[in-house]
Amino acid sequence: HGQGYECPECGRRIETPPVRLPAPPPPPSLPLTIREEIGSGPNGTVSRAFHETLRQDVAIKVFRDGRTPGPLAPKAMTVLHPNVARVLRVSTWNGAPCIVREFVDGIPLYDHVVGNVRLAPEDAIPILKQIVAALGSAHARGLAHGNLKARNVLVLESREVKLTDFGLAPARTEPCS
Repeated sequence: HGQGYECPECGRRIETPPVRLPAPPPPPSLPLTIREEIGSGPNGTVSRAFHETLRQDVAIKVFRDGRTPGPLAPKAMTVLHPNVARVLRVSTWNGAPCIVREFVDGIPLYDHVVGNVRLAPEDAIPILKQIVAALGSAHARGLAHGNLKARNVLVLESREVKLTDFGLAPARTEPCS
């Protein structure tokens, strides 16, 4: 107990040094090399990084002080759909919570719409169908996006759409009717 004891033969008090447990190992660091910042918002900063183990570019969202991924963020890793930027890991980076996801080389739908001023229905409908398909896949796993907006929808050169920024949704307290 670190408080010592009495010798059973002579009754003299013997102090024992406190037991020092080894320090726990630091959490494993992510094998990333940050390349460039690609976005910033109220929750955190998104950077393009090279993942040394996967040997590919990824996006890492590092949360600001007081901000964290939602409690369902790990569940976002289970959403495997061609229109969802795959969440690879929920972890920490330099002591701050972060989400690592597939890197998508596209432009936000917001910028796409602003650049085109207005999308014609024949251009908008395929984009909307892809967004709905992505959301349907997430909802089938009990996960809401929680932050759906045009800046979180990336449009690739091929006109394929990728939904990003999963993992911020709060846990649902009541079932949907």
